[in-house]
Amino acid sequence: MNPKSTRLILFFGIFITIYIHQSIACSCIAPPPPNIAFQNATAVFMGVVDTIKNETQYGFPLLKVIFTIDKSWKGTNSKSVFVFTASSEAACGYGFTKGGKYLVYCYGTIDTLRTGLCNRTKRDFEASEDLAYLMTLGVKEISDGSTIPKELLLLQNYPNPANPSTVFRFNLPKSSIATLHLFNLLGQNVTEIYSGYVHEGSNEINWNGSQIPSGIYFARLQTQYGVKTIKTLLVK
Repeated sequence: MNPKSTRLILFFGIFITIYIHQSIACSCIAPPPPNIAFQNATAVFMGVVDTIKNETQYGFPLLKVIFTIDKSWKGTNSKSVFVFTASSEAACGYGFTKGGKYLVYCYGTIDTLRTGLCNRTKRDFEASEDLAYLMTLGVKEISDGSTIPKELLLLQNYPNPANPSTVFRFNLPKSSIATLHLFNLLGQNVTEIYSGYVHEGSNEINWNGSQIPSGIYFARLQTQYGVKTIKTLLVK
């Protein structure tokens, strides 16, 4: 093969490599300002990374990042919480480091909190703009045992009656698998509101009862730490 052909193949090889790399790189729009990011987030907290584990969900590689929290502004009162992020920056995953302290904006549901490069999650020493806003809201200082209930507690849902949406709130002494079912006055299981892993401390489950007839029901929460039931109304 002559030198000209070799250079041509090398040029196209480099071009294709760059093209593929760019095509799979993370592409984000600028994140919103702190006040909007806070409103949109499921949870916002400051914490230190304890553990980073590799996991797979629906065929996609993820990192499960476990934090010890010392400050919380929204979504969690737990001392420990885990958050998922993509396994690489090319897939918009955030590059957490074990032992690092971060301000984390989380999205998703209570048992699948997630974060990434495309929101305002950042190292604590880079978060001055965010903290200036967050501190105007007040902060929950999370210390060992200070916010963790000693027993299972299922609070009254709000609003009650549901019309048709409502939020079920409960407190757990430790993380657990939990199920929340709705029963009618005959004791028949009408629907499963939630089933999955929940964190210790305060939890909230949003539910829309638009497919359920109006009436009086009982919401039954079952965990490894006990069973609790409340009466709830649905009015449409």
